[in-house]
Amino acid sequence: VFIHLMGNHAPYAARYNKDYCIYPTDNNVNSLNAYDNATLYSDNIISSLYKYFSKLDLADFIYFSDHGELPGTGRDKLDRRMFEIPVFAIFNMVLNTDRASRINNFVKNSNDIPFTNDCIYN
Repeated sequence: VFIHLMGNHAPYAARYNKDYCIYPTDNNVNSLNAYDNATLYSDNIISSLYKYFSKLDLADFIYFSDHGELPGTGRDKLDRRMFEIPVFAIFNMVLNTDRASRINNFVKNSNDIPFTNDCIYN
């Protein structure tokens, strides 16, 4: 199952439920507070997806972003940090011991190397 989330793409205030506004935004849809609210909401969605699929006892759960975000910079001012993305993987160790071992070794050997989505095909 592949799920594509809008995550924290601008405008940030459009990426979370208004009842989930934890930090005040002063109606600035792209403020840092709106970004933080969107991040918290995305974390909540990802957590809910994980809990749902865990109950189905599926083999793997892998999450990664398509790109990073630097609030306030816009897409016209690309920065290397925009390509460093969060990633995590949870494997059913019984079903995928070899794959989990290879991923763990990759992570252990690359602690100082930022993860980018092109590493998925490494």
